[in-house]
Amino acid sequence: MFMCLLNCCPGYPLAKVLHTWKSYTAHAVNRMLGRSGAFWQIEYWDRYIRNETHLHNAISYIHEENRSPFSSAGRCVGSAGV
Repeated sequence: MFMCLLNCCPGYPLAKVLHTWKSYTAHAVNRMLGRSGAFWQIEYWDRYIRNETHLHNAISYIHEENRSPFSSAGRCVGSAGV
């Protein structure tokens, strides 16, 4: 499972950002593995952050999930400044 928290800039809708991200990383990983085909799941779950408390709860949840035994990374990447 992969979780992240991001802030889309005006003019860059979430669907477009995720499509670009998934396309780039799928091609790169498939190239490294010498394979082709689907890499990412089609769906994603998004959530709008309501306030600062919700933001901090989301960050804590992501950090905790990345420490779980089901996480291969064991760390949160890209959470600079939080």
